[in-house]
Amino acid sequence: MKTQNYNEIAEKAVSESVQQHRVVRWLEQRGHIFFAVPNGYKKSVFQQSQAKREGLKAGVPDIIILTKAKNGEPTALEMKKYMGSGHRLPCKCIKESQLEWQTTLVGLHWNHVLAHGYDEAINDLIALGY
Repeated sequence: MKTQNYNEIAEKAVSESVQQHRVVRWLEQRGHIFFAVPNGYKKSVFQQSQAKREGLKAGVPDIIILTKAKNGEPTALEMKKYMGSGHRLPCKCIKESQLEWQTTLVGLHWNHVLAHGYDEAINDLIALGY
C-alpha cells in the first residue's frame, strides 16, 4: 500500500473555502485586483430572490481577477476541493451553469481556470503570468 505524505493528507481535509482563502491571500500579497463572487452562501428564500433581482447569477466563477495575465486577458477562477493526488473530482461536480459561464468568458477573451485546490490554482495562475 502506497503511503501518502503528511501534506497531502492534511490538504485533503481542507475545505474548498479554506483553500480559496489561501488563494485570496496569495493574490493580495502580489497586489492583484480581484474580487470573490458570493454565489455559494446559504440564503433565505427572500435573500435568494433579492440577490437574483440585484443581478446575482448562478455559476459565475468563484474569483474574478481583473489584473490581466501575461496574455493580456483577465482571469476567472473556479475553485473545487482538492481530493488528494490522482483523485480529482469527477466532471459531474461542475454544474451546467458553471460550464455556460466558462464558455461565455472564454468567448469574451478571458482566461478560465478550473482548479482543484490551492496548489493547482497557484500553479495555473503562475503559468498565466500572475
